[in-house]
Amino acid sequence: MPDFLDALQKWIHGDAPPLVVAHAAATQVEADVLATALVDAGVPVLVRRRGIPGYEGVFERAGGVWADLVVREPDLHRARVLVAEFLESPIEDDRDA
Repeated sequence: MPDFLDALQKWIHGDAPPLVVAHAAATQVEADVLATALVDAGVPVLVRRRGIPGYEGVFERAGGVWADLVVREPDLHRARVLVAEFLESPIEDDRDA
């Protein structure tokens, strides 16, 4: 049975590795900033919104997630490390003192 499932997965996805969720972003700003950081680091990413047209904001508030950041499975660990480092980094204050 595993051979059949492997063959089916390759048929569905082609030779490309499967896509997996690396991070669930709470807001559009978080999703956009993290997606930019991942792309800048060389990790291709897809931002998959969870909203439904006509119900903007309802599901995001209820579930606490605006979008999923989706990456290729081989990039998952690196993407999660980059996201964690980015979220843990201190905010820089660019205002003149």
